[in-house]
Amino acid sequence: MNLDIDYFKKKLKEITEWYENTAWNKKTLLKKISELDTEINKTRDEENLIDWDKLTHVEEKIVSDMVHLRNKMKLSHREKFDSYYKIK
Repeated sequence: MNLDIDYFKKKLKEITEWYENTAWNKKTLLKKISELDTEINKTRDEENLIDWDKLTHVEEKIVSDMVHLRNKMKLSHREKFDSYYKIK
């Protein structure tokens, strides 16, 4: 599969900037996590399965950064959710 690396770079930058610069709430965060999941899945669908051995370093980094950002967003959702409901 040839990744459209510019597309994924742009998407990663867009979601990263949104995440870092927006006062998001739980609902919008979950929506963005879902959007990022969709983008990550595009790199993994069976028809276009990535041959990781053939990816350039930049392509591999973009995909791994997307996964890292998604995981970070999921963690921040859990932390905010947990702290909101924490019994003091």
